Amino acid sequence: MSLGRRCAWALLVVSVIVGSLVPGPALEAVAVDVNDHVMHASAYFVLMVWFAGFYTRIVYPLIAAVLLALGVGLDLLQGLTETRTFDWRDIAMNGAGVIVGLAAS
Repeated sequence: MSLGRRCAWALLVVSVIVGSLVPGPALEAVAVDVNDHVMHASAYFVLMVWFAGFYTRIVYPLIAAVLLALGVGLDLLQGLTETRTFDWRDIAMNGAGVIVGLAAS
């Protein structure tokens, strides 16, 4: 994998991690007018399609499982912060994005 692809990979994953864990008030300052659940589904859809583009189909279920684990882990970490909360609906939307991305791939 080229350096550019690795940088893009890292940027996408870090963006999801930072967006999930940055304090809530900081998000309000840069918030876009998009439904939170749509953003969750879109982010995980993009991650699934992106990673699927680099691997054979036999690896897709593993990619999906890792992304689902990432989503659950990040939401659990949100529950440990003072400004974010754990939300099963966010996890469901992450999963929906992964599943639709898996189907599209």
